Amino acid sequence: RLMARLAAAMQPAVLGPPEEPIALARQAGALAATLGDPRVRLETLRSAGGALMDLVPARDRVAWNREHTRLADELGDATSAVIGRLRLSFDLYETGDVVGACATVDEALAATERLDQPNHRWRLVALLATRAFREGRFAEGERLAAEARQHGERVRDPNVARSLGLHHATALLLAGRFD
Repeated sequence: RLMARLAAAMQPAVLGPPEEPIALARQAGALAATLGDPRVRLETLRSAGGALMDLVPARDRVAWNREHTRLADELGDATSAVIGRLRLSFDLYETGDVVGACATVDEALAATERLDQPNHRWRLVALLATRAFREGRFAEGERLAAEARQHGERVRDPNVARSLGLHHATALLLAGRFD
């Protein structure tokens, strides 16, 4: 678990070459798999998975995040299941599996409603807004983006403004508005 946390802690700053946190995360995952303790395996997949998200191609993360989600479901860890599904949704979008990504977002969103987790919910609602924009439902997309902003501001997440700014720019581009 410690190796996984170290790998995740190194990821945002990428202290040196990104290969180091990637290797450490993978090593932690492999070691946890040999211990036979599903809780340790889940905690390791969750922590080390953070190190992989921006550094490893999505096609290489899908199995990792599916295992994370499966274990979280089996162990009844609803928060970890939401995190796993959120990460998996990004992987699926990046690999072109839009149907799978949408289904994964919907599953995670339902869980955040039951758990009252605005820190995860804002990202999922933002993904719904993007889906609406992509499908030409601009009014719904704007409504969803406003909802995502409310959830994100509730937890004071500094990424809300940047993320939703990109969503808004994408919506304008898809709508053919260049003003």
